[in-house]
Amino acid sequence: MPDAPPRELHIVVIDDDSFMINVVTRLLGSMGYKNVQSASNGKAAIKIMDGRSFDLVISDLRMPDMDGIEMMRHLAEMEPCPSIILMSGVDKKILASAERLAKVHQLSLLGTIIKPVKRDELERLIGKLDTTTKTKKKGHLKSLPVEEVKEGIAAGRVMVFLQPKVTMSNKVVVGAEALARWKNDDGSVLGPAAFVPVAEKYGLMTELTDAVIDSALAIMVGWPAIASNLKISINVSIDNLSDVGFADRLVAKAKAAQVPLDRLVLEITETKIMENLKEPLDILSRLCMQGTGLAIDDFGTGAAGFESLQALPFTELKIDRAFVHGASNDADKMTILQSIFAVAQRLEIETVAEGVEDQDDWDLLASMNCDLVQGFIIAKPMPPDEFLQWLVKHYT
Repeated sequence: MPDAPPRELHIVVIDDDSFMINVVTRLLGSMGYKNVQSASNGKAAIKIMDGRSFDLVISDLRMPDMDGIEMMRHLAEMEPCPSIILMSGVDKKILASAERLAKVHQLSLLGTIIKPVKRDELERLIGKLDTTTKTKKKGHLKSLPVEEVKEGIAAGRVMVFLQPKVTMSNKVVVGAEALARWKNDDGSVLGPAAFVPVAEKYGLMTELTDAVIDSALAIMVGWPAIASNLKISINVSIDNLSDVGFADRLVAKAKAAQVPLDRLVLEITETKIMENLKEPLDILSRLCMQGTGLAIDDFGTGAAGFESLQALPFTELKIDRAFVHGASNDADKMTILQSIFAVAQRLEIETVAEGVEDQDDWDLLASMNCDLVQGFIIAKPMPPDEFLQWLVKHYT
């Protein structure tokens, strides 16, 4: 429950049922959110938001004139783009498709609510927005100019936040994922949406990934004994894996920092990995022989899937949040999870579930013998100093 809701938050509630609008507006008011406007369909909502900045859209899916699906396409074109909560009484499969569409549009989807809307669920989802409100208002959803990204990488503006990874069996912290962030002169921090797509578009991923690696290694060098055995996972792109010099640079950087390679895990998103396997297989095989871990990220969301597991020396399989959160109440998600775990266990690959948010998620994963978890139920991504404070407080 948020301690002090940001009353300046601007919210739009969209539903063709006036009763539902009144219910949600009253719930928001009872939580301290007063700047709430409403619309009966997507078209009316887009008109309300035209030229104005809103933080959150709470929308039904099935509406006349412009439904929630079409509206998401328009929201994706807005700058800054508000976060979204979807609420609906439609079939769960349609709701799941809407969730996937929001991800394709790169929208900040906080979650979905099956009607009737309950206060605790609405409050929990808005609480996820509260953790990032400050950075959103400073424009982390608006892309930085390419020259600023290029110069900023060289000037050391890239930093990392850390999100813990813990064992399910005894909740021991074994590592963390390094998530790229951008540090402004005024101390504010921008999320990856502000600079990663720019780096991808203009061929700057080599420089960006090197900066993330440098930042992660610098953190590990300064860690006290309590964190001396933790591993850090670093995301690498297909651009990095097409660069034959990547492996040598990583080895040299780790050696200079005196960080063993077996304390690093490279996370690879499966999309596009199989299009040209020669260079990635060369690079990753060399690094794995020297102890570097290799994780297939967002498993199940790309086209390669099981073919990737067979072709590359993965040591870790990360299960996308789309298949994790809410699976205890979704028979389709549960079936997919069971299949993924069965394959991982047969191949003796460690499993990591992302996006674990509540006890229902945790209990289901425990029943399936998941190895590691990562998500808000443990902790949100944190700056390195805050991560160490959290580690000392919770796990010593």
